[in-house]
Formats: sequence, C-alpha cells, structure tokens
Amino acid sequence: MKIKFSDLDRRSFIGTLAAAGATFVTSRRAVFSQRQGEPAVTEKAPDGPVLKAGLVGCGGRGRGAAGNFLEAGPNLEVTALADVFQDRVDEARAVLNGKHKQEIPASNCFVGFDAYKKLLDSGVDIMLNATPPHFRAEHFAAAVAAKKHCFLEKPVAVDPVGSRSVSAFSTEPSARFWRCALSAIKGRSGSGSGSPAGPTWST
Repeated sequence: MKIKFSDLDRRSFIGTLAAAGATFVTSRRAVFSQRQGEPAVTEKAPDGPVLKAGLVGCGGRGRGAAGNFLEAGPNLEVTALADVFQDRVDEARAVLNGKHKQEIPASNCFVGFDAYKKLLDSGVDIMLNATPPHFRAEHFAAAVAAKKHCFLEKPVAVDPVGSRSVSAFSTEPSARFWRCALSAIKGRSGSGSGSPAGPTWST
C-alpha cells in the first residue's frame, strides 16, 4: 500500500529532511577543512575565555539563536538584549533566565530603534542579530565599527544596497563576520591576542 503524504507526521518529515541537510553540509565542510589544513568542525567549541553576547531582535527566532549560542560551548553568556518592543525584551529575558540561567540586568535591556547601538556599547563581544532583514545591513555596519563579532540570520539583506553594504563592511580590516555561532566561539575574541578575526562566509 502506498503511503500518502497526509499519513506522515509533518514534524518527522521535516525533521528528517533537516537532519539529512545538516549531515550533507557538515560532511562538505569537514572535507573542505581537511583540504585546507584546517581542524575539522567539532560538535562543541573548545573551552576558552568568557564570551558575552548581546541579542538584537528578541522574538522567537532571536530567543532560539540565543539558546543555540549558549549550548554551543562552555563559558558563554548572553548579557544584553535589544528590541523595538518592550514586551519582546521582557519575554526573552524571562526565557533566558528560566531556561538557561542567564540573569540579564535591566540596565542591559534596551528598547527602541537605536537599542542596538546601546547594546554594542554595553560590553558584549558578539552581536546575535535576529531582527527583520531590512535592518541587518545597518546593524552589521555598526557592529563592525564597534569591532564586534557578528551572527546574522539569513538573509543578511533584502536589496542591492543592503547587500553591497554587508559585502563592503565584511572586507574591512576590523570585520568579524561569522555566519554561525560556533565559528564565532572558536575565534574566542582573538584568543587573547587582541587581533581581529578575518571575515568568514558559509554557503
């Protein structure tokens, strides 16, 4: 008897596809790393100095990205939040405290269209950006100017102007552009050397 698509559990179906895709990407990355003489990608990042992340965009995807960051290795903290809406900040703060034991002080919770600027000045090492994509190019430019590591949700831009902006700023000598949190963590903020990491792209 043929199995109809409606008979399949949707979550299982999508989960299977996602797992297969992740395996494919990971295997390609591992092969590329070996060819380039780089260490193979590991499931968890190595130990190192504490890295402080600030979350810009505190909706569901932002909270998920913050959780992924915290689970990617040891000595990782989320210390600041920024969003246009107060209720989003409050909800993210409660979730991160309850689920991940991250006690984010009220003084590090920022609201408004300029909240990301205040977050970048709060002492974070990494900006986790999960805002609507229209704002990401501007936020990325500010993060590069502040010499911060970056995680940007895709797409990083929605028009030619934004795409060119991200491309231009990612080649700046001070750029620390990381498409995945694990790469940012492996950088460990220059591993104490103070030297900025080069831009890293993943497709």
